[in-house]
Amino acid sequence: MANIVSYTLGDAAEKDTVPDLYIDAFLAVSITENATLLRRSGRVIVITPDAARDVSADKLEEGRDHVLVNASTQYDLTLKDQAGSTLVTLYPGCWARLVCDGTAWRVVGYDAV
Repeated sequence: MANIVSYTLGDAAEKDTVPDLYIDAFLAVSITENATLLRRSGRVIVITPDAARDVSADKLEEGRDHVLVNASTQYDLTLKDQAGSTLVTLYPGCWARLVCDGTAWRVVGYDAV
């Protein structure tokens, strides 16, 4: 499973920084295997999968907030929480906003592009 990362970890202190560190980060990636969404993944992530793929959150952490866009024209993305439970399936051209309140990941926005 690949990690989706938009910036490199600089030092140990950065690991403990509040997720605001990436509040305006934008990332466009192509994935060729299932992937993991990290704190360092960025705020807005446009994903183009080469087949139907899963994208899983790595852990519960209050304040995490990601907007994911499925840029594929033919393949689905299934978004999962840290336990592997399906949150939502993003069909081609759809987006979802995931927010973690510290106890669970929730889909708070979903729409077709």
